[in-house]
Amino acid sequence: MKKILIIDDDLIYQKAIGMFLSASGYAVIAAENGKEGYEKAMTEKPDLIILEAQHEQRRNFEKSGGALCPLRRK
Repeated sequence: MKKILIIDDDLIYQKAIGMFLSASGYAVIAAENGKEGYEKAMTEKPDLIILEAQHEQRRNFEKSGGALCPLRRK
């Protein structure tokens, strides 16, 4: 079964998309923020990550001069 990680602080959206994906036969993993999402991505090794593009932690990270790195499988 393919695993999908949803990273979003909107719990209603997270639950709705999670229910749709579960009903479609996917294993769903959820996280409320980037830190939790990163930790789950490292441990769960999802096949796909769906995340909120305008996440607050991401905006703060970009303002600090940081850059986002893609997660890659080895």
